[in-house]
Amino acid sequence: MACHIDIETFSEEDLKKAGTYRYAAHLSTEIMVVCYQFDDGPVHVWIPPNAAWDPELVEEMDIVGTEPVEQFPEEALPRPERMTPGAKLHLQTECPDDLRLHAEIGGEFRAWNALFERTLLNGPAGKAIGFPATPIEQWMCVMAKAQAASLPAALEHAANACGTHKKDKAGGKTMLQVAKPRNPSKKDPDVRWYINKHPDKYRTLYEYCIDDVLAEADLDRYIPELPPQEVAAYHLDQTINDRGVKVDMPAIEDTMFLVDEYKELLAAKCLEWTGLRPSQNEKLGAWVRDYYDIENLQAPTIREVLK
Repeated sequence: MACHIDIETFSEEDLKKAGTYRYAAHLSTEIMVVCYQFDDGPVHVWIPPNAAWDPELVEEMDIVGTEPVEQFPEEALPRPERMTPGAKLHLQTECPDDLRLHAEIGGEFRAWNALFERTLLNGPAGKAIGFPATPIEQWMCVMAKAQAASLPAALEHAANACGTHKKDKAGGKTMLQVAKPRNPSKKDPDVRWYINKHPDKYRTLYEYCIDDVLAEADLDRYIPELPPQEVAAYHLDQTINDRGVKVDMPAIEDTMFLVDEYKELLAAKCLEWTGLRPSQNEKLGAWVRDYYDIENLQAPTIREVLK
């Protein structure tokens, strides 16, 4: 049995600039919602407590163990018509039993760009919500399957190409809003969108996450499975990515010190020979043209002078 899973996150770190590993390790990164589906069953929604729950709101809540939080704004909850038949909504501090058990017995997880879900759930953000650690071998990437079938790497485009469940484009804009800090103003000094103040945005976020699972799972069922050798290659690729590249930091620091030292030496010689510093570009260029009696400093001209 496979579990299709998708998460939505918040962080002060910029994912595009930092990359998945730095993003996952950043202390501000948190998981706002987890949606999951076993095989072709209903898509369950787990909303763990996080900083989007305004501190004033959290103080009023009775968050104990796995008991639902009744005070959670109803306007933020997914609409019944967007929940799949038989789906469960978990508002709790602990990982839902079915999801936790699946992880602990070595069950398979599938996601679009599974590197993101696996790294985030295994990192500080996943540990904060009690998600069990899972090895690479428990994961399969549906995006990798799609690319092996010559389909686009974007879920939206791959689904459109295959005619499977389409991705919710409109919800993506809201997701990007609540996934990072907002610019506070005098009228609204909040540094992020809080659930109790902007419940409509979180309803959209949760429904977007449900839709992502439906789109990814439907496409996964449509495209062929990877042959065993390709599955092994994918797991090896993920292992290599996790290990990273070993870097000799002392050697790099020594090299940078030598480079800076040599720059100072060259700058001193430049000042001695020309009376100018290397940073004085225009004056130094004029000095070279005058000294060598040349019209310009273009590459062909310089090559002739150096001969």
